[in-house]
This record gives sequence, structure tokens and C-alpha cells, in this order.
Amino acid sequence: MTVVGRRPIPPHHSTSITLQKAKGGGPDLEGLRKAVARTREDLATAREGLVAARAASGPMVPSGEVAFLESFPARVTDLPVRLGSKVQGTVMTVAAGPLVVQGYVPDHQKGLIRAGQKAEILSEIDGATATASVRSLATTRTTPRSDGDAPDGQPDGGPSDADGYLMTLAPGRPLEAAWTGQNVRLTVLAASTGGKVLVVPVAAVSAGADGSTAVTVLDGDGRQRRVRVKPGTSGDGNVQVIPLDSGNLGEGDRVVTGVRTDAAVPEATG
Repeated sequence: MTVVGRRPIPPHHSTSITLQKAKGGGPDLEGLRKAVARTREDLATAREGLVAARAASGPMVPSGEVAFLESFPARVTDLPVRLGSKVQGTVMTVAAGPLVVQGYVPDHQKGLIRAGQKAEILSEIDGATATASVRSLATTRTTPRSDGDAPDGQPDGGPSDADGYLMTLAPGRPLEAAWTGQNVRLTVLAASTGGKVLVVPVAAVSAGADGSTAVTVLDGDGRQRRVRVKPGTSGDGNVQVIPLDSGNLGEGDRVVTGVRTDAAVPEATG
């Protein structure tokens, strides 16, 4: 309980200005200037006393019950307590400032993500899109919660099924409040080619014991030949390949992606 009290305001000094005549019969300007200066000092002292009095006699709350918000607007994102229930842990979570977007990057994609890369945010509710850029990527992996505690690297209130490296995106322009709490799909532009390139399905590329990569080409007579390639940019299940032996792989060639014989063999496309 906090007791609100009152304290007397310190008395202030009153200053009177007496006009005096100089020897020449005119007003004593120097004396007037000094009187004005003293009056201003007294006014400043009185104002300081008023501020101190208001601070001493005004409403007060414990400092531990005050939260500082750096900017507005602010939103209550979580309110786990209910009226009449016992208070335990976090009472309320407040978010202030512009919205940010977070997602989790799996292990095999972590090496492709860097701060500053362009990204796209897609709302799975209404299909709205927004541009963004990668602000940060965690260096430690977050694991799903199993006992109600926050996962490693994730503050309280995060998703319990979070798995991967926490990535934060900064929208290109402030998102509307309707985006708050939505599930969104994130696409990060890790790399792009300057034009058309030769691509094959990712499953068609295999690695040898010596560390080299190759694709297996199926000729028209049914024979198979192995062509060494250098993989490049990948996306949508395809990967760019650069033949290390000139003329051994071209657009329209059929490549082997597995051992099944009852499925059509995909072709390399440009």
C-alpha cells in the first residue's frame, strides 16, 4: 500500500521594483535591469519548488509496477491471467513499436541465410504480401519445448513447436495491425542467376567418394553415362549444373533421379 501525502510548498521570495531617478532626471535603467534579473531568479526558484512539491505530494506507485515503453502504439500480445486467479509468472506481455516477423530456419538452409538479404512475407489468411529483409539469424538452434519452459534462444511466449534457427525479418514498410499474430510464409532470396541456366532435379545430382558431383545421363539407346558437374543455385526442387566436360550435358537430355524403372525419366531443362 502506498500512502499519498502532502507537504507544504516552500515560501517564495517576493520582489518589488522601485523606480528611481537618475541624476539626469531619467529612470535608473541599470537598477531596473538588476531588479528584473533578481525577479527572474526568484521565479525560477519558485518553479523548482512547485515541481518538488508536486513530486512529493502527487500520486505515487512502486517503481517495480511501472513499465517503460520506448514508442507507441503499443499492443497487448498476451494476457495469461484471469480475474480472481492466482498470479504466477508473466502477468502481461506488451509489444511496442513496428511489427517484425520471425521464423525458424532448418539446419540445411542456415548456411544460405545472411543479414540484409531480400525476403517476401505472404499472409496465409488473405494472401497479402509484403517485402522485407533479413535483420538477424540466431547462431544457436532452438528446440521444441517439452516441459512448458521456453526453448533455447527463444523468450517466453514463443511457439512451443519452434525448431531451427530463429530468423527475424524487418518489413520494408510498417505492417498494418491486422498482421499481428498471423501465420505467414517467408521466402528469402538467397541467390539468383543473371539469366537462363541449365537445371536438373536435385535428386539427379550425386556425390562420389572423391567429393566430386555428377549426374547420370540416359541416352536414347538406354545406355547410362556419368557426367561430372558443378552445382550452382538451387530452388523449387531444381539445381543449376555446369558440365565440367564440354558437350556432355545439354538441354533436353534425360537424367536419372532414382532406381525406379516404371516412372518417366525427367529431362534437363534450360
